[in-house]
Amino acid sequence: KLANHPRMENQGLNGPIYALLALDSAKYEIPNDAKWTRDKLVQLIVDAQLPNGGWALFGDAASPDLTGMALAALAPYKIDEKVDSAITKAVNWLSEIQTESGGFYVEWNGGEASESVSQVIIGLTALNIDPAGRSFTKSGGNLLTKLLSYKTEDGGFKHLENDREDNVISTNQALLALAA
Repeated sequence: KLANHPRMENQGLNGPIYALLALDSAKYEIPNDAKWTRDKLVQLIVDAQLPNGGWALFGDAASPDLTGMALAALAPYKIDEKVDSAITKAVNWLSEIQTESGGFYVEWNGGEASESVSQVIIGLTALNIDPAGRSFTKSGGNLLTKLLSYKTEDGGFKHLENDREDNVISTNQALLALAA
């Protein structure tokens, strides 16, 4: 059903990215005549990369969240030159836009959101790139120290550092990032 889903692109790149992750999660076989083969999904994702190196959910405003998700989906295909080139460009863009505090400022997130940090960690670790390495360590910390700055006393994670309470989405994504 997933390989022939008629509304794969209804949510921008979310569908293709998560479809590729799902199909690769257990090496599922896909019929050659399927609407959405791995090759088609990979090509769609690579073709959607913006000139700056990031990916956008819709439009032309690159998102660190979506870029991290795209990196995780493309990681198994980095042997392909076009994919490897897209990955390199994206990793460089993420390092360049990372703030000095170690996070990523996204206006529509309300500032530096933990979910952005989590998704970038997941994408980088899928590529065996250290989220605490030199490229992702700024004067105020690295991706891991930034992610941990959102942790609450009860063990959950907040959306923004100045939030008073944790939330389910932030906590879920932080736990996935820490596991990665």
